[in-house]
Amino acid sequence: MLLWLAVILGWITLALGGAHLGHILDAPSLSRGGVGERLVRLAATLWGLLLLWLILDILGALVTR
Repeated sequence: MLLWLAVILGWITLALGGAHLGHILDAPSLSRGGVGERLVRLAATLWGLLLLWLILDILGALVTR
């Protein structure tokens, strides 16, 4: 059960983290594609993974109490 919760939270976190960072860094020059767009997507993915790690760390702390 906890594994499924972590997977679902992971997908939600990656989606929200990517959308949030994409909205912050939204610029007309990035909409043309190329290196800038790839860097924004990479940064959004890394941001989502960081948020996922924090959530899993908190869940792990709650479970191991």
